[in-house]
Amino acid sequence: MSDAPRPEVVDFFRRYEAVAADGSRSDELLTIFHPTFLAVDPSTVSTVPVERLIATLPAREQLFAAHGVTGMRLESVRESPIDAVHTLADTTWSLQPDGGEVVTSTFLLRLEGGEWRILVYLNHHNIRDVLEECSRLHS
Repeated sequence: MSDAPRPEVVDFFRRYEAVAADGSRSDELLTIFHPTFLAVDPSTVSTVPVERLIATLPAREQLFAAHGVTGMRLESVRESPIDAVHTLADTTWSLQPDGGEVVTSTFLLRLEGGEWRILVYLNHHNIRDVLEECSRLHS
């Protein structure tokens, strides 16, 4: 992975971060994710229509809130271009409000119509386990 991601890749993740933090902007995920993407974590692999992702966001927000997490902040992006239209991006995110817990994810992005879109979203952690750990640390 390169230590210096292209500015447009960083901008893509900053936009994703802003959209993810604002429930009123969830329809913008239609342009951030490929219409059907692959979601992977240590315990599951599934193809996900982006509309299903959007439909689950209120429950995800409630799950995070139940563990005292108000959101996630992008801490770093490292990029490894694959070809003219694909790139891998390793990202680090801190859970808010205190940023004490950090999670990492890898994304396979595809450039379509001049815009990056997520094809594969690989969480390096089971997010439920991370949230439970947050609850233990803050209780």
